[in-house]
Amino acid sequence: MWSCLKRGFFRLLRAPRSRGFGVQSPFAYRFIREVVRGTVSEENGLRLRRLYPQGEKKWFRQAALYERLSRYQGPCQWGICPFQGEIYEDAVLMGCPKATVVDCIHGYELELVAQSKVVVMDLEENWWRVYEAFADHAAANSVLVVEDIHYSRETLKAWRKIIADSRSGVSFDLYDCGIVFFDRKKYKRSYRVSL
Repeated sequence: MWSCLKRGFFRLLRAPRSRGFGVQSPFAYRFIREVVRGTVSEENGLRLRRLYPQGEKKWFRQAALYERLSRYQGPCQWGICPFQGEIYEDAVLMGCPKATVVDCIHGYELELVAQSKVVVMDLEENWWRVYEAFADHAAANSVLVVEDIHYSRETLKAWRKIIADSRSGVSFDLYDCGIVFFDRKKYKRSYRVSL
C-alpha cells in the first residue's frame, strides 16, 4: 500500500518532464517521447500476458520499456542479468527480432557483459563488478539499464555512484529503473521522469 502511494506521489512530481516539457536536449526529448513514454503494440502486450499469466504488473511495465528500447537501439547484443530474464528476453525480441540476448544471471559471465551493447542489471551483490566490466568497454552507443534504483537507500546511493562516474553520460531516472548512456560527447545530465 505504502509503495503504491509513494510511486503515485513521485509520478505526480515528475509528470511535466515525463511528456518532454522542459527538456532542452533534442536527444533527451526524442528518447523520452519515443522510448520512455512510447506505446507498445497491443498484440505484443497480449502475447506477453499470455506467455506469463502469473507475472507482476511491474514486470510488464519493464518488459514494455525493454521492447521500446530494443526497437530504438536496433539489432545488437543484450546482456540481461536479473532473474526475470525470460520475460525481458521475449520483450527484447518482440521489439527487434534480430537482436541477440545473452543471459548473464548476477553477472558471472563478465566477458559476455563487456561485449554487449545494452546491459540490464540490478544492484545486487556484485553489481560494481558488472558495471566496471561494461563501462570499461562501453562505446558511445552503449546503454546500461539499472533496475530497482529506489528500492532502498543503498540502491539509491549505488545509482548516484553510477551516474557520477566519469565514464557515464546522459542518464534517465525512471523511478523503477535507471538508464545510462555512455556517449560522453553529449552534455552530462540526469533527467527524472516517470515510466
